Amino acid sequence: MGKKSVGFDRALTLKWVEALESGTRKQCKSTLKRKGRKNRKARYCCLGVACAVAGVKSNLFELHGLLIEPGNPPELADVAKRIGVTEGRQDALTSMNDAGNNSFKEIAAWIRRNILKEKGKTK
Repeated sequence: MGKKSVGFDRALTLKWVEALESGTRKQCKSTLKRKGRKNRKARYCCLGVACAVAGVKSNLFELHGLLIEPGNPPELADVAKRIGVTEGRQDALTSMNDAGNNSFKEIAAWIRRNILKEKGKTK
């Protein structure tokens, strides 16, 4: 039996965008997730929020900086495919999150314009 093919999942991508817009998660840079210390909540980059929304176990993504990267668990590449993130889009998103100091709401607007709009209304 072969591995099941993973494709774009519009519902998951919308959940990701809504999670970014909600303001419930704190933002960090250079890693998908940074554990909270003492009384502080964990922090996420925009792609880490996608992992959390997709139900990926924290231990699979909290030590990584990117979804698409050699040596990463395959679950991370699967999330990238499901949310329509290519290597080029990953570069744009990490640049906005890490170097551009864009807020999650600004990043969510970019995702709506550049991923959801492009993918149309098909699943």
